[in-house]
Amino acid sequence: MTDKSIKALESETNNNMKALASNTSNAIKTLELNTNDSVDTLEKKQNLMSTSFGVKTQKLEGILNSSMTGLQQQITNSNKRVSMTACVNSHGTHQLSSYKVVKFDNIKVQYGVNNLNRFKSDGKFIAEMEGMYIVSAWIMSSSVNAEFGIYHNGILISNTYISSDGGHYNTATGVTAIDLQTNDTVWIGTIHSMQIYSFDRSCFTIVKVK
Repeated sequence: MTDKSIKALESETNNNMKALASNTSNAIKTLELNTNDSVDTLEKKQNLMSTSFGVKTQKLEGILNSSMTGLQQQITNSNKRVSMTACVNSHGTHQLSSYKVVKFDNIKVQYGVNNLNRFKSDGKFIAEMEGMYIVSAWIMSSSVNAEFGIYHNGILISNTYISSDGGHYNTATGVTAIDLQTNDTVWIGTIHSMQIYSFDRSCFTIVKVK
């Protein structure tokens, strides 16, 4: 092999080594860039997951706190006493025409009822607390075909007939259970025109039982 051939081989070898070194360097840089991008992407995903998890955790805590507050309020409400008994205050008898509200304006006993003045004024009980209530009324009358009903928000729930021959006083009692929501109204109303006897012979009772 001549000197010229040896030099050509050396030159080619050097060029190949330089090309290999350059390619290796470029490959390393590309790998580093890809690795950095992957790390950045992974960190972003981790941050997003952490943020999302934190938000979901806060929402869950909010829901749990709200549920616990609501449950505690329900327990508190269920333990509160609400009851009232009131009677017709006017002495003797008084006449009411059909579909009139009976006013029981003589409050005998009450627990947990605040709007007594309105009840005494218009005869309508307004629920200040939701729950299951027992509603009852007993009325004495001597009118023929005397009949009264228990109304819930203007809807007749039950009606009670008082048997009478028109010459003697008789008493009848109506009782029902009503699931009341806050601000619901309950009252006793006449079905037919009738006389109502007072002296604590005609009364209304409502009791929250749950």
